[in-house]
Amino acid sequence: VKLENFANIDKVAKEAGKFDFVLADLGVSSMQIDNPERGFTYKADGPLDLRLNPEKGISAAERLKQMDMEEIAGMFVENSDEPYAEEIAREIAKRNRKRQYIETRTGLKEVIETTLSFIPEKERKEAVKKSCQRCFQALRIDVNQEFEVLESFLTKLPGILAPGGRAAILTFHSGEDRLVKYYFKEGKKDGLYSDVANDVIRPSAEECQRNPRARSTSAYRTRVPARRRCAGRSVRERIPIEINVIEDKSPAGTRLGGYALGKLSTAVLLNCYGSGSSCRWQALRMRFC
Repeated sequence: VKLENFANIDKVAKEAGKFDFVLADLGVSSMQIDNPERGFTYKADGPLDLRLNPEKGISAAERLKQMDMEEIAGMFVENSDEPYAEEIAREIAKRNRKRQYIETRTGLKEVIETTLSFIPEKERKEAVKKSCQRCFQALRIDVNQEFEVLESFLTKLPGILAPGGRAAILTFHSGEDRLVKYYFKEGKKDGLYSDVANDVIRPSAEECQRNPRARSTSAYRTRVPARRRCAGRSVRERIPIEINVIEDKSPAGTRLGGYALGKLSTAVLLNCYGSGSSCRWQALRMRFC
């Protein structure tokens, strides 16, 4: 077991060897989201932190103090497609000028509620809820440099896959979707991947009902070329790997169920886990018979 950042997947591969299959789950752990002490939810008050590892980087509150209106609005649009990004950013910048800094989760929620007060009352509650979700997501992505980490991982991915190796990536919002689709498309164009699946695996209605957080999940798949020398000639070698969505029996549930892997030698599963006050990316190397 290796506790490591996604961006350092090449270090894991250097120690363990190249992988036949990589499954990367980009979602934040439900245990973290549901724990009010970790500060990822707007539903409970506390410091506006949002760092996966509180010992590294700066908090979301400090980050907002550093940014001007244009930067805040750009962050909300780029990281979460927030439709009221400019209006919310203007209110935050106005408070910063008055030194009425946003230090708590409730403080940010109140800013959003004030900003969206122009929305008809019947629609306002739902609009505030969705904007809170998007703005907290955008800040979390920013302070943890999640897109930079993902780009580094996607750049290194072809190099850590064995010949004929495959990869599947679970994304949870449009920003991740765009990056994964871009790197897979460019990788195939440059010959780094022999195939990129056109169909995107999404959770069933039954799974979403059982686990509402599965709603936004998408699974993208690709593989690298496989070649071997045979009688002096280079021939294609196909390594059959079956990936089936199966029922998940764990209490917390997963966003896209479990996975059954067949005829596979070495795999790496990447997920985000939290323990106490820290959270690190976990790379788990497994061998299958």
